[in-house]
Parts: sequence; C-alpha cells; structure tokens
Amino acid sequence: MVSEIKVDKVLNQSSDQDSGLDLSTNDVVKVNIAGSEKVRVDANGSVGVSVTPSAWDTSASGRTPVQVNFGSISGRSSDLQSEISNNCYSSGTGNSPQWSGITRYAKTQMEMYGDGSIRFKNAATVDQSTFDSSPNFSFTERMRIDSSGAVLINTTSATGTSKLVVESDTTTINPLTLSNTRTSSNTDYAILFYRAGSLVGSVQTSLSATSYVTSSDYRLKENVTTSWDATSRLKQLKPSRFNFKADKDTTLDGFLAHEVSSVVPEAITGTKDAVEVWKKEDELPEGVSVGDNKLDDDGNTIPIMQGIDQSKLVPLLVKTIQELEARIAVLEAK
Repeated sequence: MVSEIKVDKVLNQSSDQDSGLDLSTNDVVKVNIAGSEKVRVDANGSVGVSVTPSAWDTSASGRTPVQVNFGSISGRSSDLQSEISNNCYSSGTGNSPQWSGITRYAKTQMEMYGDGSIRFKNAATVDQSTFDSSPNFSFTERMRIDSSGAVLINTTSATGTSKLVVESDTTTINPLTLSNTRTSSNTDYAILFYRAGSLVGSVQTSLSATSYVTSSDYRLKENVTTSWDATSRLKQLKPSRFNFKADKDTTLDGFLAHEVSSVVPEAITGTKDAVEVWKKEDELPEGVSVGDNKLDDDGNTIPIMQGIDQSKLVPLLVKTIQELEARIAVLEAK
C-alpha cells in the first residue's frame, strides 16, 4: 500500500517557518526564502530564478524546451539577468534554432542552428549588437553591427554608407590583411566585385604579384572603333606638380580632377565643388529639408572630394603614341 501525505508547504526546520517548498499552487513547485519566492518550477518544466518563468512553445514534436530565467536581485542591479532556452531537437535542418539564449538584461539573443551556424541579434529596441574581446568582463567593444547592417571593427560609426569599416589605431598600422597561404602557382582571387549580379572586376594574386582587374571581354562591348583623334585630346590635359595639404613635404606629379573630367570623364569620380546634402532617406533634423547642405560641427559645408583613376588615361596615351609614330614614319620616308 502506498501512503500519501498532502501538504501545502514543506519547511526546512521548525524554527524557520517562512523558508521551504511551497506547494500551494496547482502544478507549481516554489522555493520560498524568508517568506519570498526565489525559485519556481511550473507545469511546462520551466525554471525561474528570482523571476516567474515565461511560457515556451512545446507543441513541436520532439522538441522539449528547458528554460531558466534569472531575474535581478533587489539592490544589485549589476546582477546578470538572462534567459536560457535549451531546445533539444531530435534533428535540425538549420531553419530552426537548436539552442537560443537571451542574455544581458534580455537585450542580446544568441541562437545556435543545426547547420552549425551561430547567429546574434537584438532582442530589444537597441540599434546595434556589440562584441567584446576583453578579459574579466571589462566590456571593451571591439566590433559592432549597427541598425543599418554595417559591420564596424574597432570603431563605433560608419563612414558614409559603407557596410564594412575597419579602423586602425595608434598601435595598429595595417587595418586590414588578406592572406592566402596556398603555395601553388595558380592565380587566386583575393576580392571579387559584382554589380547587379555580374562580375565586373577583381583583385588577383599570384606567388609574386597582385593584379587589379576590370572587365574587358570583347563580348561585353559594341560600337568598337579605332578611328579617333587621341593627340588633340591629349593636348588638353594639364599635368601638374603639387603636394596634398595633409602631406606638405611630398611633391607629386598628377592632375586636377575637374580639369580631366571633360577630356577623359571615365577617369573621374564626383563633381567639382560638390558638398553633402540631406536626402529623403535620411532622418532629417528639425528645420532641415531635403536638398539642404549638411554642415559639420563648426557650421561648414562637408565637401565630397573628386577622385581620379589614372589608369583610365592609358588608352589615350597609347593611341597618341601610335599617331606620333605614324607621323614620324611619314617624315622618315621623305
């Protein structure tokens, strides 16, 4: 014969009447300390420590969630508050998390998937996820993914609309290294550039050199002609000597971008004297309209500098040399 003893509470000792197991709620086991609930196990198998456990979906076949909730303790706001859900799936396809955890005051969620991937995401209304590499939880930020999806390494702000920003500091001279340890003589791609789904350029490396490649296949081109005057166009270029304001001690040979734009426009990016303006997709400050100039902290306009790809001048130079060679040949034949 099995005997049953039904009680509402199980106390630790006769002198401590406010600490022990509390069985007064149907299908719930509580642990009370000093008259206050500290731990609860509910009918779902969820365990809450200093907080009531949340309900988790148990409807999917073969999935048995185990959840532990840690709540903050009064007077100790620095205590870690987290939720850990261990979803023990019998099989995984990568479409559903095999393990999911919401940590750090429920602001960051990490999930591990059946395909081996690990995903971080925000579980609250914050605009980025950050990654820390410092010891002893000193929380020195090393990398951030902001609300636009930009990855920021060693910095907290994106440059323009860049989606990847790697910033060096006073101790790191080289902000980015691409290393290929393959020792074969093959030429490998270091970077591939795609536009609208098509490959338009690359950076390639061999065992001894690097090539910067742009698409040039004849099958991509039409209206090809070799009958054009290069010499008269070349004469319009104004090679100059100068130094950049940021490097006054270095004198260079080159061009002023706006002077080249009318001769070889494909060599130039940007527009002369352009400045940043507010666009409709920007979050406009009060009193600012689309098209207004953006201003820096000192109230000055922010320039958009022109650039030049001097390699685009090579066809003009080659054609000019060919034309000069033809003239020399005519003179020598007289």
